[in-house]
Amino acid sequence: MSHPSSSDEPRQQGVSPALLSAVRVGVWSAAVVAVGYLLALIPNVEGVTLTIALAGATLGARSGFAVGLIGETLYSLFNPWGPPGFILLLAQAFSMASIGWMSGLIAPIMTSNRIYTRVGWGLFGLLASLWFDLWTTASFPLLAGMEGVSMATVLIAGLPFALTKGVVDTILFAVAFVPMRNRLKMILAGSIFRRGA
Repeated sequence: MSHPSSSDEPRQQGVSPALLSAVRVGVWSAAVVAVGYLLALIPNVEGVTLTIALAGATLGARSGFAVGLIGETLYSLFNPWGPPGFILLLAQAFSMASIGWMSGLIAPIMTSNRIYTRVGWGLFGLLASLWFDLWTTASFPLLAGMEGVSMATVLIAGLPFALTKGVVDTILFAVAFVPMRNRLKMILAGSIFRRGA
């Protein structure tokens, strides 16, 4: 006698896959906001990028995109320093959404526990950090009404902060991503918060 697959189980319980996906995205988005607040007062250290990347690796690219978009938007709007301008908010939300999406795409080929996988995720953390800073820094002239200022000037001015944050994210991803991903897989294996079918 065959057993129902995990993808059939929600339907037997009367819960649609779309609702399960929405619940997963909602819970992960709340986690993004919570982690953002938890580390908000530590300079150059943030866990939002890591949490969104873990969401993408855990749920898949589409849900990772949604978690990045929703989680970053909520955190940006309700962060301790007040909401950003609309253009900056768009840059923040888009860059984090694309990080969640990319993490979901590359996660299936970066599944081992070997050192090169940790280095690979560290490199992903660096690129994700620089990607976020590129978009947010590039939005600043439009936000501040400085359209006449060259983009090179703005990017150079933000370079020290971007590099510092990039180094921190590289180390954080290299050290924490693989063990956290593995732990999440074990914890979530039998729950509705595992990767969607």
